[in-house]
Amino acid sequence: MDDKYILFYDSGVGGLSTLSQTLDEVFGQKFIFFADDKNCPYGNKSKDEIYRLVKGNILHILDMFDIKIIVLACNTATACAVDKLRREINVPIVGIEPAIVPAMKKSRSSHILVLATCVTLSQEKYFKLSKSLSGKIESVKMPNLAVKIENHFIKDKRLNIKHEISQIWQILKDCPDIDSIVLGCTHYSFIKEKLSAFNIQIVDGNIGVAKRVKSLLNLSGENVLENKTQNKVKILLSSEDVYTLKRYTRLLLRISKNVIIE
Repeated sequence: MDDKYILFYDSGVGGLSTLSQTLDEVFGQKFIFFADDKNCPYGNKSKDEIYRLVKGNILHILDMFDIKIIVLACNTATACAVDKLRREINVPIVGIEPAIVPAMKKSRSSHILVLATCVTLSQEKYFKLSKSLSGKIESVKMPNLAVKIENHFIKDKRLNIKHEISQIWQILKDCPDIDSIVLGCTHYSFIKEKLSAFNIQIVDGNIGVAKRVKSLLNLSGENVLENKTQNKVKILLSSEDVYTLKRYTRLLLRISKNVIIE
């Protein structure tokens, strides 16, 4: 097993859904999952603050570990920081964006709904991506959904998303030809089952990230299918809270089989 790590970075638990998808695609890798839970959620912060937090945390991790790939498993962090970080850090960086391109390709009506944080939807990166496509995109800000999901898994708070579900129902009522919902925040992947009640296609960017990581490993000469040993994951939190760490560990083990926690 290579001594170098693949870093997955998010503000909270959402990135675990992205990591889990990648763990299903590769073998024999060492991962670090870092959550900036002390500053979670990112979705309502300024672009400059998000960039400062992400860069500072990543540089700190690079000082401690040998990292071969960095994954920003956070749509908001990607939108605010990935372009600058790629110019400043000499490590391949994989970002995650709202999967509007694959969703539009699969859409029969060319009319899709995107759910994301306020910051993600306000960035020029998202604006350019959405304007590059033919078809109609309904973009809806979900200012509180990520923190509700985070608190549900970490603080045992009841997951009350009636308001968000009501919002979606109203949009689908007004636009009955919408046939895809794009999850533009990795936290939202944890409520796919609840969103299945809409009986339309649900798309996130996790599989795209997994394929890109797999491609980078193959390009570096690693045969990710040949090595059948389990992946290893080390979980780090900016809060360094032991109780919270146990919650993250328990959740990852629940959603992933191909993993050993270091």
